[in-house]
Amino acid sequence: MNAITLKAPAKINTVLDIKGLYPNGYHILDMIMLSIDLCDELSLTKIPENKIKLYISGSEIAADSSNLVYKAIDTMKKRYAIKTGVKAVLKKKIPSSAGLGGGSADCAAAIKGMIKLFDLTAESSEIYSIGKALGADVPFCLYQRCARAEGIGEILTPLPDLPPCFILLAKPSEGMPTLKAFKEYDGLENKTHIDTEKAIECMKAADLKGICDSMGNVLEAVTIKNIPLVGEIKAEMINQGALGALMSGSGSSVFGIYKDEAALNKAYSVIKEKFNLSEIFMTRPLKSSECGSLDI
Repeated sequence: MNAITLKAPAKINTVLDIKGLYPNGYHILDMIMLSIDLCDELSLTKIPENKIKLYISGSEIAADSSNLVYKAIDTMKKRYAIKTGVKAVLKKKIPSSAGLGGGSADCAAAIKGMIKLFDLTAESSEIYSIGKALGADVPFCLYQRCARAEGIGEILTPLPDLPPCFILLAKPSEGMPTLKAFKEYDGLENKTHIDTEKAIECMKAADLKGICDSMGNVLEAVTIKNIPLVGEIKAEMINQGALGALMSGSGSSVFGIYKDEAALNKAYSVIKEKFNLSEIFMTRPLKSSECGSLDI
């Protein structure tokens, strides 16, 4: 094999809770995460010269050694003593600074792509260890299927797929830096928490309304304080018939879950025009059978 192309799906959080801090300052997380069919596309091609060449379209993110795709390829080359060069072409569709894990998804795709491109033999545990070292969301993006993510995000427990539904995803032009969101949350005197167990019970019962009612994100209030438009978009999604709406990750993207496709289409048109959004997408959850996951 000389070339391979992979999809890198975005993720959303239906639950994001913070249980405390580890001694090293990392946050102890409790999340429910799932992949959606909004994807970047990564193509990897072998080249004769022992170099990594990265090209990116659809985004202004850096195409250099600071990029997670570059880091993933470089890590895999060193770990498995690969002397062949690699050209990587990344087509971005997932918004940046959105809480959608775009960089982590691209990183995971690069790891998987290197395994397939060079026919590497590696245990899943080793690949997850490589992913964890590159980013907290990378293990989930390697797994892709709906899961509870604990620790810093690397402890994954499989969960059932969401019942059939549609998702409207909207991203304000202003993004929220992850570190800033967590720092401001740490400074709150009265911290709220989410009942993750209740949310999981609803998922196991395939109760879409219950899933939506039990959604929560402790970082949402912090981001809304900085970017009020996040709250306005969320309220309008509910007004336009969403069963539930929530900010994903540290934001600033907001998603609404719809049972009815006609309501989704109407909400898309209304919200796009009302808030003059350039990054708004009609999408859906990926099923387990559609996910190119590794075992955990």
